[in-house]
Amino acid sequence: MSAADIRPLADVERETIVHALVQTGHVERAAVRLGITGRTIYNKMRKYGITLEWIHQQRKLTFR
Repeated sequence: MSAADIRPLADVERETIVHALVQTGHVERAAVRLGITGRTIYNKMRKYGITLEWIHQQRKLTFR
């Protein structure tokens, strides 16, 4: 494995949180699936600039 194959942890964390939120459509359910608290998800959403409105738009695109 080369350094080019390794992605920054923050990128992986953001994608994982987005995926859980899009799949569940609910912060608390996503938190349970990820094994963290809802408060932690909200803090991470703020950190990465993820809004509930954006998540809802992504859900509409994903589950047409």
